[in-house]
Amino acid sequence: MAFYCTTGCGNSKTNDLKTLGLVGKVKSIKEMTYEAVDNGRKLETGKRAAPSWKKDTYRLFDKKGNMVEEYLYRNDGELKYRNTFTYNSNDQKIEELTFKPDSTLWYKYILKYNTEGHLTEKILTKSDDHQISNWLFQYDNQGNKTEENQFFPNRSEPTLKTVYKYDKRGNKVEEYMYNGENTLIAKWLSKYDDKNRIIEEDYYYSDGSLNAKETYNYEFDKKGNWIRQIISEDGTPKFIVLREIIYY
Repeated sequence: MAFYCTTGCGNSKTNDLKTLGLVGKVKSIKEMTYEAVDNGRKLETGKRAAPSWKKDTYRLFDKKGNMVEEYLYRNDGELKYRNTFTYNSNDQKIEELTFKPDSTLWYKYILKYNTEGHLTEKILTKSDDHQISNWLFQYDNQGNKTEENQFFPNRSEPTLKTVYKYDKRGNKVEEYMYNGENTLIAKWLSKYDDKNRIIEEDYYYSDGSLNAKETYNYEFDKKGNWIRQIISEDGTPKFIVLREIIYY
């Protein structure tokens, strides 16, 4: 459920490093997730495992902090798919290509921006350019994304709507998801530390009852980026995420 970011994570003008909460000149980052095993003295990594919302990743960045390539893996270590990203002269991401493990083009995303530099539309097509769906975005005066609507062809109303709210530091603290009938599906509430790192996320059912509470604890490298994360569910450590970061 967690989405890692620093101040302004909802702002479409921040680069990928800032969106991921990374500092410094990061060249690449690999994230591997394991089952958390308590041996009685400390937590150790067990077998490869991850919460349902998370995939192991390997990401490459240019010197401007833009992500240029991304690999996503299954829990067994096999490649699930690969993404490549293209930017314009303003460092705005304008195209995302998704490839199958055999390098066959699978999906394509086209991104459009307004004169203020905010992402306003994202179009998803198959490899033959047949449109599958598109997303429209809205922003507040601080440039934080406040609403996201997903549409499918031949439908005038959104099939899925997500609404976001932020604290004074630009951290996303509330997220609400609605279906095509504008009925609440689920909501997420997030908390951050004084460094704007997410430390807790609560997931609620549509009736307001708590589904799950996740908390996050970190260990950091000398640059200030976390390299070990413990994901706990309802107070019990469940997963350990290890990062390998290479800098320019």
